[in-house]
Amino acid sequence: MKRLTSLALLLFAVPTLPAYAAEVITLSIQQQQNLGIQTQVLIQLGSAQSGWPARVEVPANNQRMVAAPVAGLVTRLTKSAGDSVRAGELLASLASTELLAEQRGLITTQAQLKLVRDKAARDEKLFAEGIIAESRLRQSQAELAQAQAEYGAQRATLRAYGVGNQGVAAMSAGKLSTSLGVAAPISGVVLEHLIGVGSRVEIGAPLYKLANLSRLILEIQLPASQANVFSIGQPVTVAGSQASGKITAIGALVGGAQTVTVRAEVRDPQNLLRPGQLVEARTSAQAKGSFVSVPVQAIAWQSGKAYVFVATPSGFNATPVSVQAQTPQSAMVGGLKGNERIAVSGLAALKSLWQGGGE
Repeated sequence: MKRLTSLALLLFAVPTLPAYAAEVITLSIQQQQNLGIQTQVLIQLGSAQSGWPARVEVPANNQRMVAAPVAGLVTRLTKSAGDSVRAGELLASLASTELLAEQRGLITTQAQLKLVRDKAARDEKLFAEGIIAESRLRQSQAELAQAQAEYGAQRATLRAYGVGNQGVAAMSAGKLSTSLGVAAPISGVVLEHLIGVGSRVEIGAPLYKLANLSRLILEIQLPASQANVFSIGQPVTVAGSQASGKITAIGALVGGAQTVTVRAEVRDPQNLLRPGQLVEARTSAQAKGSFVSVPVQAIAWQSGKAYVFVATPSGFNATPVSVQAQTPQSAMVGGLKGNERIAVSGLAALKSLWQGGGE
């Protein structure tokens, strides 16, 4: 009620308006000033250069979770979050009695293999001389195959723990160790460092999260009605950087907020982008017809339809428009010639007058 009284005092002698949603609002220059209404002239765009909020993510195949290969005690860490790493570079050292047990197993299976190999060689010679039956030779050969498999499995277990071939050879020679180094599987940066020195970890416990940032993903969430401004392969840039790429996927499902996820793959030559960062993704939105960019605050919504107030010699005309794309600051709309003067402030007063003083 107070707002309506204020409007009446400001307008003084405004001509009688239709009861609801009048298309034409008659206002003098003085009345427009009293209501704080300001206008600006639009510039037509053949194809609109538009921007959308986007979140920077790392492609799934460019990420690695480094886990503890054995249970043990963390004795050393060489990297922290944000540090660069090279493939094969040491990340952490673990002290593990489990590792010691596996090394003992390696030496045991190696010794057993030597005994069985010698026995098989001896039986082969005796069989050739006709001293033993073929069945005994076959049994020796089967025992040899089993011993080779057990020794190979023990070596494979140690390699799975991260012990290299040289390390396995040293252990086979009797040089046992309780310390195990954990190396980076890829080159990139440390996204997260999940443990501290002195921590006891179980096998499979996460130690580091790494990512190769040579390729990045932009995840753009936009209203389903605006998804038609994108197409696969369409070029994309990031405001304020030299990062660029193209649209790689347009979501087939509409989320609970009636949004569609559009993904673009980009490369960032300046290394300015970070996972989780919010940026503005820009693309040239080619669409049918002519479009203009208008400030978001210039759009009035009524019954799910968008309108702008176009200035006329006698006031304003409520003109319907189609919103093609929108950012927090501006919207790309169709339905205008592109050279109109529209209201960009005082929209609350205009909408109230347009609707006859109430909704």
